Amino acid sequence: MAAPARGDGYIVTDLGALEEPVSAAFAANYFGQVVGVSTAGGADLHGFFWDAGMTGIAPLANDTQAHALAINDSGQVAAMSYAPGGLVVRGLRWQGGTTTDLGDIAPRGIGVNGEVVGYISFEDAAVGWVDHAAKWQNGVVTDLGTLGGNFSYAHAVDGMQRIVGMSFSPGNKYRRACLWLEDASLMSRASLWSPPSVPIQMDAGMIVGFAETLAGEPHACLFEVDEFGEVVDRTDLARSVGTATRMRSMRPARSSGHRMRRPSCGRAAR
Repeated sequence: MAAPARGDGYIVTDLGALEEPVSAAFAANYFGQVVGVSTAGGADLHGFFWDAGMTGIAPLANDTQAHALAINDSGQVAAMSYAPGGLVVRGLRWQGGTTTDLGDIAPRGIGVNGEVVGYISFEDAAVGWVDHAAKWQNGVVTDLGTLGGNFSYAHAVDGMQRIVGMSFSPGNKYRRACLWLEDASLMSRASLWSPPSVPIQMDAGMIVGFAETLAGEPHACLFEVDEFGEVVDRTDLARSVGTATRMRSMRPARSSGHRMRRPSCGRAAR
């Protein structure tokens, strides 16, 4: 692995790969543990967990590919597992070498208690294959519904069980930002964000994502919601000159009075 490269106020570290030549990091937790995907021999891609070294996260039985997409501060990892050409993606949760099969949910985010959000795909007799936002918790997958369209996706869940994501409107004409509350009720925040809008990540009531302006330009956005899901502040992070911006994730700094114990995650064999 190459030595860390220093930049202005930060250090860039080469995380390596399970097997050369390619790897990509998708998420990190408060302790600097990183998850992503890497080549793992031949045409296969496997997820990885990095903590001063890279550990492979294998796909589920009968699958050949896995992507690790999210990690919480306990070191629990949400990953997707699939076989090329398959119609349905399966989910898995990994921690310290132990894998839990989540069933037919494609994960996108993981909460502080190990609950996983993402989407499920199924065939509707009237319209064909559709995707619905979904949540896995304690072995049960819950369909979170849509705003009237055929497709919705959950991206993140916070400590209050509020889920942020997006849904298509009736007729699948627009993408709308959505917030699901703890009782699974669905709230549209389309009137607060420029349509169409797609939130990507949420932590401690801070939501990041992107929205299109009336001129059709994607702008990175930051929103803050209170305990009831009401938006109390919003910031258009604009765009760099000539380049559209889309913020993918954010982890705000914790208060100095908040103490946490670093999770211990064993390294499984690749």
